[in-house]
Amino acid sequence: MRAGGDLALLIGTPMGQGRAWTRPFELLRELVGAILTFPSPADALEGFFSHAETLRSSRRVLLVVDQRGSAEIRWTWVSLLAHLEFGPLILLVDELDPELERRAKATGVLRCLEERHLARHPGLLVRAARRALERGLRLAGAPV
Repeated sequence: MRAGGDLALLIGTPMGQGRAWTRPFELLRELVGAILTFPSPADALEGFFSHAETLRSSRRVLLVVDQRGSAEIRWTWVSLLAHLEFGPLILLVDELDPELERRAKATGVLRCLEERHLARHPGLLVRAARRALERGLRLAGAPV
């Protein structure tokens, strides 16, 4: 990764076999300097230690938590990741309703994106990520 570039952390993988999902990695790869992927929030927390130098050298960090296909959203993990203050967090979900949006916002999520909207308009994720990075939190101690 180039020093001082933007970094995306993709956490989780969509569940459900045989279903074609929108692929955040492909959408974000031209927007950020590097992408780290973790299959679960627990793996991400462990990975933060092994990738500490990459996180520190990043100009801005974006977290994308993928909860598509999950029976229920793991709010405790989402809240923990949002409050670590690495950077803004975008949550990917199957379906969006007002209660889910309210809870996500209260948990610290910057933006929720619904799979069917992503499938029709993949640029939604890119635009949301660009805006999040433009106004995102900076990692403590990261270079300006």
